[in-house]
Amino acid sequence: MKLTSLLSLLLLFLALPDFIVGQNSYQIIVHDNHLEVEGEFQMKGDTLYMIIGSSPDSKSGQQELVSQLSATRNGKPVDLQNKAHGIWVLPETHSTEPATVSIKYQVDLRFDEYNWNSGKEEMAYGFDNGYVFSMRSVFIWPLEKYDIDEQVKIKFKLPPNQRILSPWNLAAPNARAFTVPDFVDFLFNTFIIGTFETETIEVEQLKFTMVATGQTAKHIKAIQEVLSAGTSYFTSTIGPLKGDYLLLYADGDRNDGGAFEHSFSQTIKGAVNKKSLPFWGGLSVHELYHLWHGRGITFESSEEEWIVEGWADYLTLKAMANQSIIDKEQWLRKLENSIRKYQIGWHRITPGTSLAAAGQHKGDNRMLLYGGGAMAALYLDIQIMQQTHFQADLNTVLQKMFSERNLYAFSNDSLQKKIERVTRNNYESFFQSFIYGKEKIPVESLMEQLGLQMDVFGYEDIGLSFDQARNPLRKQLFGL
Repeated sequence: MKLTSLLSLLLLFLALPDFIVGQNSYQIIVHDNHLEVEGEFQMKGDTLYMIIGSSPDSKSGQQELVSQLSATRNGKPVDLQNKAHGIWVLPETHSTEPATVSIKYQVDLRFDEYNWNSGKEEMAYGFDNGYVFSMRSVFIWPLEKYDIDEQVKIKFKLPPNQRILSPWNLAAPNARAFTVPDFVDFLFNTFIIGTFETETIEVEQLKFTMVATGQTAKHIKAIQEVLSAGTSYFTSTIGPLKGDYLLLYADGDRNDGGAFEHSFSQTIKGAVNKKSLPFWGGLSVHELYHLWHGRGITFESSEEEWIVEGWADYLTLKAMANQSIIDKEQWLRKLENSIRKYQIGWHRITPGTSLAAAGQHKGDNRMLLYGGGAMAALYLDIQIMQQTHFQADLNTVLQKMFSERNLYAFSNDSLQKKIERVTRNNYESFFQSFIYGKEKIPVESLMEQLGLQMDVFGYEDIGLSFDQARNPLRKQLFGL
């Protein structure tokens, strides 16, 4: 959206009454310990929904933080039936005409008291001078709107001296009202409330507005260097992305991150220096990659989760090595960790689970999805390289997928066909054995082909060393 159009839109918002009446609209009043939310929609259906985050501390996730929920239909109060799991149902109506449905509720800001399975950065959490929210963690919305191209209008009322920053007001950061293109963009993004400073960097055709808090703020330049190197690699190997993105970095009790449509949030624990680069830097590159693959390139179902997360781990290895973000020894240790995840997942945590089936329970199968997905990506990369006589690799497949990202969501089947077109070889056996089946990927053979010695004790003690000082395949894939 052009700046002039955005300013005109904001002036229109500010001229409206306190609560914006429109097709899909929200007003959020921010208090010290809770949010007060009002919403209004045109609805034909009867179901309101909240995407629930799971936690061992609560059977109902953040739904137990929601209180005082009430609704009206065409101005008349109605009783909502709580179906649990984030579902509320309006009373049945025989009218086929859309109704104006209004809702009011409060959200308690005790998110930090819960251990969220997906990580707090994919839900909500407080930092020194503010609060971070994923949109889906606090908003109730009409289920029928999910995949419909309808705008959502949002207006915030904030305490004195606080500000709101989201992917939709980056061009006018003092604005408190803005429009979101659709409910998917609305639900799968993040926003920040509080007092904070921002820094902006431009890399290739991307503009990153960054917020760094706590001790992490002292290392913003080092983080920016990693982001710049990762962006350059993915732009050159997958394709150019354009747009503005909101990035948040905060101190945390663990290194973790969450990627959204036009934003991502990362928490960092411990030192931020060259020694710890494989951890905080690796996570930054992993989440950055999701802007191309996972958010840019999308997939049909949970059966492709091994591609989304496993490939992110593997392409992070390639990017960090090829861009000299990490050195040879750090690359070895990071590769060891990927193998270790796979070994632990395959042998111990979720034995007998295929990579395709593992995506149905991502949290429980994390080791298998990330580690096994990375080993599957390495297997494919080596095969593609060898079968095309070093003329193509996994990045070639990603380029083709990226160029078609707006046409459809991909599946294991369409990925298989893409690889077969690039290599002119049949990959039915790979998918049936390693993805849908339960055959173990031959990790030792992959390491040997890369000129690495792999030593194993049990299945979780992994040691890698350079068996060959020079290896053409390793050089081509990783620049090492």
